[in-house]
Amino acid sequence: TPSHMSLAYGAMATQCPSVGGGEAWPQWQNRDLAPIPGIENESLSEDSSSEGSSTSSRPHSSRSNAAKKRVRKWRLKFAVKKRLRRELMPPRQHQLHRAPRKRRNFLVVPQLLSQEEIRLLHELWRHPSVEEIKDRKKTLQYRHVAYRMELPLRAHGHELYMKLIDTMAWADAILWQKLPRNEFAY
Repeated sequence: TPSHMSLAYGAMATQCPSVGGGEAWPQWQNRDLAPIPGIENESLSEDSSSEGSSTSSRPHSSRSNAAKKRVRKWRLKFAVKKRLRRELMPPRQHQLHRAPRKRRNFLVVPQLLSQEEIRLLHELWRHPSVEEIKDRKKTLQYRHVAYRMELPLRAHGHELYMKLIDTMAWADAILWQKLPRNEFAY
């Protein structure tokens, strides 16, 4: 019988290298505005950055910013107003935490992701297009490592991507009501 994963994620799960036992995902990089399999063009916006801002292993180059090669990349855009025309369903369970200031309220959504979805995220993190974000300002008081993986998540885990986006949109509707002000979110 098919696993819960293949029922929930259909063809996408069969492409996952270790979940579902399928073949590896298509190999692509977010460079020079090449098409990305699984993402329609209206969901993409052109962006560019200097070569060293997100992928360079050197923190500071001796070349000036003007001399750095510009890399053209896709940026994923989420059609906020289009999505908000349909009802947002609340998660099965959640805990609202109120703070003295409204902007500091937050929600906890226990067990939002299943074990299969967590495994899928780990697999997607290994996609060749995932890059560490190295454009954080030195003035930040905290240090963390972050990776840009929304494109492979949208391309190869669309249902999971939508689950996460819908949960975030629902949380915004409950707490802050900021999303409806935007046509798109990036």
